[in-house]
Amino acid sequence: VSQSKTTTVKIPQPGLVTFVSNATGYGSLYIEETNKLTWFYNLDKSVTKQTLVLQPGNYKAVFRIKNARESIYTVERSFTVTSGVSQVVSLINN
Repeated sequence: VSQSKTTTVKIPQPGLVTFVSNATGYGSLYIEETNKLTWFYNLDKSVTKQTLVLQPGNYKAVFRIKNARESIYTVERSFTVTSGVSQVVSLINN
C-alpha cells in the first residue's frame, strides 16, 4: 500500500455453513493451514443449529454435547468452504 495510490483488494465471495447437532453443547471452529489449526470462533452453546458465513478455505469443527462427560464423545469434522456454496456440517456423534 502506497500513499496517494489506490490499492485494490479482491475478497472472494463467502460460503454459507450450517452446523447441526442433536443436543446443545460446546463447539469451536478452527482454520486448517499447512498442518496447523488456528482457533477463530466458539459456537453458541445454547442452540442446536447455527449458520455462519465463512470465507473459502479448509476448516475443522470440534464439538461435544453438554451432558457428555468423556472426551470419547467429542466430534471432529473437517470441511471445505467454497465460494457461493451452502452446506450442512453434522455435529452428531455416529
